Amino acid sequence: MTMASAPSPAPDGEALSEAEALIRNFDGDLRSAIDALISRQHELNYELAMALAAVSHGFSRGWHLRQANDVETQG
Repeated sequence: MTMASAPSPAPDGEALSEAEALIRNFDGDLRSAIDALISRQHELNYELAMALAAVSHGFSRGWHLRQANDVETQG
C-alpha cells in the first residue's frame, strides 16, 4: 500500500475561475471573500486538530509525526 502524496495545486485556469466565483459570491467584495476564506481555514484547522486527537499514531501510520515535522520546518 502506498502513501498518498500531498495534493497538487489546481491548474492556474481552474484556480482562477474558483477565485472569480468566490468573489462573485460576495458581489465583488474582496475583503468579505478573504474573510470567508480565513474563517474556513480556521474551521478546517480545528477539524484537523480534532481528528489528530481522535486518531492514534499507529492508525495514521506516522502521518501525525510527518505533519508536526513539516510545521516545525515551515515555522
